[in-house]
Amino acid sequence: MAWALRDVTKSLVGESARVVGLVNDDHERVTIPPNDWNDASRTLVMRPSHRGGYKVQWMDAQGSSGDALLKQVRRLDIVQ
Repeated sequence: MAWALRDVTKSLVGESARVVGLVNDDHERVTIPPNDWNDASRTLVMRPSHRGGYKVQWMDAQGSSGDALLKQVRRLDIVQ
């Protein structure tokens, strides 16, 4: 199970909304540049981890994903 963050932000915040950052339990922060967010060849997804938290990773059009961009994500920073 995974949630496409483009769809989530559009549904909950609005059409122009985008994730600009992620923060995990250890207060590590990852910034999502606009060019990465708007790249149609991949999408940012959030999925449950085996440790009970959430991880975020990029998924390509074929459904393949690499390593987690950030694990134990607790906050999404969103702008409209």
